[in-house]
Amino acid sequence: MQISKISLKNNSDLQFIAEFLKPYTKRAYLVGGSVRDLFLGLKICDYDIELYDIKLKDFEKIMQKLGAQGFGKSFFVYKFKNYDLALARTENKISYGHKGFEVQICND
Repeated sequence: MQISKISLKNNSDLQFIAEFLKPYTKRAYLVGGSVRDLFLGLKICDYDIELYDIKLKDFEKIMQKLGAQGFGKSFFVYKFKNYDLALARTENKISYGHKGFEVQICND
């Protein structure tokens, strides 16, 4: 297990993303395994950022402006460096396999 001290304040990419998103949303949250790893003092390999208050029709344009590439478009997920940015959503399993989900964007 590799342990390292991580300071989010010294993460220039994360600061860049936060500044870039300010005109579009006040609610962008770091979620997933990176939060766990931060608390455990482990090396963070990738970050997941959940975004609120962005309309689906605007999301793709905003991500293109950032330079992010869509890789999970059916789940509205874009990658920028080692950051996965996604609209907040709910998922319901409706069928078998990895595509058997109903996805709804949260608009609250």
